[in-house]
Amino acid sequence: SAPAATAPKPPKPLPASAMKMQQESLDKIGIASSINADLAGIEKQIADGKLSFGPVSNLANAGLNLIGKSTEESRNFGTFKSTLERLRNESLRLNTGVQTDGDAQRAWNELFQNINDTGLERQRLKEIQAINKRGADLQALRIDSIRNEYGAEPLDPSAYAKQPSAIAAPNDAGKEQRYQEWK
Repeated sequence: SAPAATAPKPPKPLPASAMKMQQESLDKIGIASSINADLAGIEKQIADGKLSFGPVSNLANAGLNLIGKSTEESRNFGTFKSTLERLRNESLRLNTGVQTDGDAQRAWNELFQNINDTGLERQRLKEIQAINKRGADLQALRIDSIRNEYGAEPLDPSAYAKQPSAIAAPNDAGKEQRYQEWK
C-alpha cells in the first residue's frame, strides 16, 4: 500500500508580542478609516453648501449657536470646530515617522489657520485624507511583514478600514429616524 501523504504542519500561532503589534496596526487602520469617514462627512457638508467658512459667517454661526438660535449651517460649524481637535490628535498618532508626521502636522496646521477660506479648507481636508490613507496602507504593510516573518497566512484588514462617519449627513430623514428610535 502507498505511504500516507503527510499534510504540511499548520503554522505556529503568532507570539504575543507579534499579536500585540498586529492589533496596534489594525487599530490604527480603524482610526484612519474613522477619521477619513468624518472628514468626508464634513467635505460633503461643504460640497452641499451646508457648511462654509469666512470671517463674518464663522462669527455669525458661532453667535447663533451661543444664543440658542442655531441653524443647520451654524450647527454644522459647531460640529466642525469641536471635531477638529479630536481628529487632529488621532491623525497625528496614526502618522508617525519623520516625513509622514511632518506632512500631517503641516496639513493640520494649515487647516486650523485658514478656517476663513472654504476652498482652502476643502483642499486641506482632501490632503489629510490622503495622508491618513497612506498611514493606513503602511500599517497594512506592517501587518503583512509581521505575519510573513512567522509564516502566517495574510490577514485582510478591510473590515477595520470600513468605519462609518460620526458626522451625520444633514437632513437625512432615514438616519434621523433610526437615531430617534435608538434614543
